[in-house]
Amino acid sequence: MAIKNSKFESFLNRILDDWEQQVKLYEPCVVLSKNEKHSFRFMFATGDAISVTENPPKSVIFSIPFSTMTGIELIHDTATFLQKDLQNIVQHVLIRHTHRTTKKLAPTLNLPTAPEESAHTTKSQTSIVKSVLNLLTKKKSEDFGSATSLRSNASSNYNSNNNSNRSESTEACETLSTQSSSSLSRAPSGDLGVEEIHFYILNETSTMYQMLRVLWKSYMLNATSSIGIDVTSTPTKSSKTQKETTKVLFSSLKEDLISAYKRNECVEVIHKYFFELQFIAKEKDSIQHLFWRDTELFILCGQTLTRYLNQQTHDVNERADEIECMVLVVEILAKMLHQTEGLTACHKVLQTCSAAFHANLISSLLHEHLFPPSLTMSENMMELVDEYNTAATDVLFHLMEITAQVSWNWNGSKDPDLTGQKLFREIENHSGLRTFIDRIVSRCVRIWERNTDGSVSGSPRSVTSLSAHEPLSGADTVTIYRMLFVLHQCLLKCKPLARHAPKYKEEFRYFIRNDTETSKIPSSYPCCSMVLEMLKNVKFLVLGENV
Repeated sequence: MAIKNSKFESFLNRILDDWEQQVKLYEPCVVLSKNEKHSFRFMFATGDAISVTENPPKSVIFSIPFSTMTGIELIHDTATFLQKDLQNIVQHVLIRHTHRTTKKLAPTLNLPTAPEESAHTTKSQTSIVKSVLNLLTKKKSEDFGSATSLRSNASSNYNSNNNSNRSESTEACETLSTQSSSSLSRAPSGDLGVEEIHFYILNETSTMYQMLRVLWKSYMLNATSSIGIDVTSTPTKSSKTQKETTKVLFSSLKEDLISAYKRNECVEVIHKYFFELQFIAKEKDSIQHLFWRDTELFILCGQTLTRYLNQQTHDVNERADEIECMVLVVEILAKMLHQTEGLTACHKVLQTCSAAFHANLISSLLHEHLFPPSLTMSENMMELVDEYNTAATDVLFHLMEITAQVSWNWNGSKDPDLTGQKLFREIENHSGLRTFIDRIVSRCVRIWERNTDGSVSGSPRSVTSLSAHEPLSGADTVTIYRMLFVLHQCLLKCKPLARHAPKYKEEFRYFIRNDTETSKIPSSYPCCSMVLEMLKNVKFLVLGENV
């Protein structure tokens, strides 16, 4: 648990826009590196960097972008440079990083990247001890304009979206904390020098090491997913008025959505409101924090899925509309669960919801028959099922990630209600699990065979030489990773499914082949080693041999 420091939080408030949303964790620490000789500092972690400040905090001395990091390791040793009563409260974290020039932490800060020479004199060992004993004594923000204009834009986009093909589903990520190793690393790209920085965190209950592992992996997945996507927008600082406008907008939409659900409005109206929610969530990062302020919208999403899954609709077109709305709801859930490391409000909402609610949500995600079994499935119907399962895999991935963090990232007054053990118990007992996993494997094969133009070469049983060695897009690489992660976790923790694993030997031996892995997942992709390692783990469980 982090030790609260009001002075440091005031400092963060001065230098960052919405620091509580950006900063995942901060801790006092002693820094040892080429340029820092046992200096007493503060460190804080955001979604894309570790930053180090003076003590007392006056400015940021340097930052280490996650894009330059090559390894994180927890070292079990004794900080002999501290007095004896402090040596046992220290956690020693080693960060390895390259010297590449990267983006700065925030547009409002002029942060030198490590390991630039500090302009400040290093403190002596005596000063460090005195400081320790006295220890307890705005990244991306875009102008929304008015709430009316944004909702108008959402409605306009909704109407144009309905007149065109549906956009591709959102796809999803893994947690570090489920790995047993106490170190994590990736090979540096190119011939770059690697520097080591040692952080001695002065808090024996700190979760900084676990948080850094999760944040770094999340960053690598996001960086891979955005390859080939134009993200050149210039972040701007939000004014107080703009923040209030966003809150008013969100509250208005939330009220309309809940009211429409209670009135049992037609599926077109419900879909329209959910589309608006998805639209503004893409435009404004703070919507995620507003979503998790209470349980209302999360519960509404679950109830909407349950309502339409249980709907006895015989008209094919009407049923397709209901499933399309369900796809949208599940995509929103995935968006809201994405990158919730350090977001206490999200964890509290998940733990507040009842066991029955979580069971219904898992049942909805693993639902076996979205269309009545008696219907002959058209290509469009199969596409809808595919979209739903892809989005559902997203949500399951994030739930697995969050519940794996409960052991070190939960500080509630009572034991958590939603844990990894309870989550997998619900998954294991669901009758549709095998069908769901079959669809995941089939989807993985089809993505693996996809050409760079997005087309698929033939059926899942006809791999052509043209597509066999073409690299996957960044987004498809992340999708493959998330699906493999869900598959791996289910095979490990759901015994009945483990007995079903040999069924997939053909897919992983002849289609997702060893000789295509390095060409399909280029080493230039930030998450390359993660994907290849997960693929190796899955093949071991499926093929029953070392690969």
